[in-house]
Amino acid sequence: MQIVRLRCLPSKDRLRRAAPLGLTHAVALLVAVLIAGCSGASRLPETEQAGNQIVKALGQYSADHGRYPLSLSDLSPKYLSDIPSPTWGLQEWRYSSDRPDRFGLQVDESTRTGDGNAKWFRYLGPKYGWQLGD
Repeated sequence: MQIVRLRCLPSKDRLRRAAPLGLTHAVALLVAVLIAGCSGASRLPETEQAGNQIVKALGQYSADHGRYPLSLSDLSPKYLSDIPSPTWGLQEWRYSSDRPDRFGLQVDESTRTGDGNAKWFRYLGPKYGWQLGD
């Protein structure tokens, strides 16, 4: 961040030096808003729809094998022709199955946000469905 001391400059020079800083900050803010809009909540319904396809396939796999698969790639090609990608956040599923009777499926917003916490979008079972949290 550049600090400009303006009080010692004549008034015309103050305006000339301050204007580029104001424009730079305005452009940076606009870019941040546009990026947030592209990767933000507007993409959650698409991600939820893709996740629901995976959850359905996981249920079918579990019914056939008595357990959930070790990885999502085990669903292809019998249960899903390909694994649909999430459109929100990092656009990569995090899947785990540490026990035969349960699984974890989520996507993270980022590796780290400004406050050090990343948001996640997670499937919490048929009772609670998809939840957004941090």
